[in-house]
Amino acid sequence: MGRQKLEGKNQKIDSYVFCILFFVLCALAVHAYADEGKDSNGLLTPEIIILGQGDHVLSEELNADSSDFCSDTKIRRPINLSVDVRERNIALCIEDIVDLFSANAILEATEDKYKLKDRQKPSLYIPFASDAIAVKAVERKLALFTGRMNKSFSIWLKRSGRYIGMIKDIFREKGLPEELAFLALIESGFDSHAISRAGAVGLWQFMPATAKKYGLIIDWWRDDRKDPVISTIAAAAYLRDLYELFGSWQLAIAAYNGGQGRVSTALRRTGADDLWPLLSATGFLPRETRDFVPRFIAAKIIATAPEDHGFYGISYRKPLKYDEVSITSPLDIAIIAKSAMTTVNEIRRLNPSLKRWSTPPNVSNYTFRIPKGSKAIFEKNLAKIPTENRFSIDIHKVKKGDTLTRIANKAGVSLRTILSLNSMTGKEILRIDDIIKIPSMGKL
Repeated sequence: MGRQKLEGKNQKIDSYVFCILFFVLCALAVHAYADEGKDSNGLLTPEIIILGQGDHVLSEELNADSSDFCSDTKIRRPINLSVDVRERNIALCIEDIVDLFSANAILEATEDKYKLKDRQKPSLYIPFASDAIAVKAVERKLALFTGRMNKSFSIWLKRSGRYIGMIKDIFREKGLPEELAFLALIESGFDSHAISRAGAVGLWQFMPATAKKYGLIIDWWRDDRKDPVISTIAAAAYLRDLYELFGSWQLAIAAYNGGQGRVSTALRRTGADDLWPLLSATGFLPRETRDFVPRFIAAKIIATAPEDHGFYGISYRKPLKYDEVSITSPLDIAIIAKSAMTTVNEIRRLNPSLKRWSTPPNVSNYTFRIPKGSKAIFEKNLAKIPTENRFSIDIHKVKKGDTLTRIANKAGVSLRTILSLNSMTGKEILRIDDIIKIPSMGKL
């Protein structure tokens, strides 16, 4: 009787040992499978790109590879564990007889093992290689940029050096794929003063309505669409909204060009759930919108490795660097330049949104840029200039028959400009000898 108990106990121990050995062998198999995806430097080769925030994607679908991998074991379900672009797909099987490890525990262990350095870095996923129409469209744009538009594209690349780092930083901070920065290549050629035939302006080619929706100010004094930093923040918010609406970057980018309503309507009318079928479906999207994503893909491919596509010796502009100064009363740009010991052109280059001779007087606080390292000398020199000499303005003394509209017309400016300069609503009653501020004629 005692011997039977002992034999039963030994059998139980043997079962535990078998289970432990089984898990060790599984772990070694997974490790070996992952190692197959490494190159000669021990880095994982890119086979996939994950759409989203760099997190793992679980799939309940049983693909052929995972079926073969798990065919000899008792399976509850396979987990298709897709990681970032630098890692391979790894199929992990969960034994039906074991509940020691949960799926979450396996995920956490895998994360710790590979130490995903880009876990919080979103990836831009635009699958097109499996669609013949998309491939041909991208090839045509590559041929265009490397051929007939080679000179123009070289200029765009040169300009990109000034802004690309700043744009990537902002997109990364906002949780967007930094590769979206290359959208500015095909939107404006990295020209902050670019204006389209339709009236879109700046690096990101905002139309007035969309610009104002995302907080950009457009008035007589300034146009924030031309400000590379402020407009990039707005573009990031717009792109994020479009992605959340459509769930794919190719549709979001197409909507950035053609408008979300137009893209939504095209999808509904064609019954398509992706952009590629719309490339060959005429009458649903304008040609410019159909070409936009292939243009972006081609531009991104070239900009990422220009020499591979015949663009040698690009002299990139120096990155945008500056100090910021906040003020509570307006300043002439000439005064800013003089105080910072630089030129008016340099101040305008750093502040392309300014349309007039001064900072906007219709706000209680305004921040502008001066050359990097000049803030201390700027403040020292500005303190020496009397307050009344810092902002150029002319004075109009009200005469009989004057109205604000007549005064504005005579000054050659809008009524809104007169109202903002004088903190008025337009309902005021003018009296003879009242003082009305008007823009300096010599400055206009």
